[in-house]
Amino acid sequence: MEYKSWLSLGIPCQPTQDHKSHKNELKYALLIFGQIRCGISGNYFETNLLELSKVVNTSNVDVYILTDREPILWNEIVKYFEDILTKYKYNLKFIMCTNDHVNLNDLDMQRQQAYDAKVLEDGGRPVNEVDSYNNFVARLYYRRYYLHQLFKNNKTANYDYVIWGRFFDMDYRILKDFDFLKKNDTQMYFAGDSFFMGSEENMNKLAKFAENMADNFTCKSIWMDENFCTYFKSIDCCLAYVKSTYCSEVQTINYIMRTFPEFKNLRYDYNDWFPELGKDYMWAKIKRA
Repeated sequence: MEYKSWLSLGIPCQPTQDHKSHKNELKYALLIFGQIRCGISGNYFETNLLELSKVVNTSNVDVYILTDREPILWNEIVKYFEDILTKYKYNLKFIMCTNDHVNLNDLDMQRQQAYDAKVLEDGGRPVNEVDSYNNFVARLYYRRYYLHQLFKNNKTANYDYVIWGRFFDMDYRILKDFDFLKKNDTQMYFAGDSFFMGSEENMNKLAKFAENMADNFTCKSIWMDENFCTYFKSIDCCLAYVKSTYCSEVQTINYIMRTFPEFKNLRYDYNDWFPELGKDYMWAKIKRA
């Protein structure tokens, strides 16, 4: 069965009346991080913002961006971002470049080296072998933390939800309305390792994990934890099958399970052996662009 999003099927979301009334009142901070990559050439930056606009009032969304400055046409790239955000009525607060933060590369390399040491101590192997790991995972998470700190230091408002998203190099598709959104929400929402949403308090807690993954390291003994295995298999059957301990998803979700009393997975597992069954109760489909 070919995948089609609610948007491509032309089926409108039908939120409850209560949701319609408070949806316009909620305030969001959208933190976008990562390299631009195909965000412009593949049009993912715009299409992902369009998808998100289906479930939030974009005029209540403030956008904070941290990315690498491209060597050519940087002013034109910034103008493109500004025009797209204006088109969908998002509010741009800042675009910052990693190049301007001279210690960032050294800081994230320190986190990666500490994480690598934990992996090898736990019996992990180099990339592309059994129990392998990627030598950029901790660096990626540290840059999320770094953006979150920039956001906290520069924000001028309080938010009901803070969202972390890779809007440049991921392909987001909304499957149904986020009718669970509300004031004073205590749940932590996530979709794989590329979309997170929660209250400012919850996202500050998640940032603690991103600050230094080695401090919150999950060992391969996690696969002896029946509760973790059962839950993780229900949301990512492929990674559960290969027991990819040191991948970003396993490390992140175990931290979320240990840290937050309430959490919800939003991601539809397109790797499931019976994927059609998941479309009725999942909220989003996300894959690498």
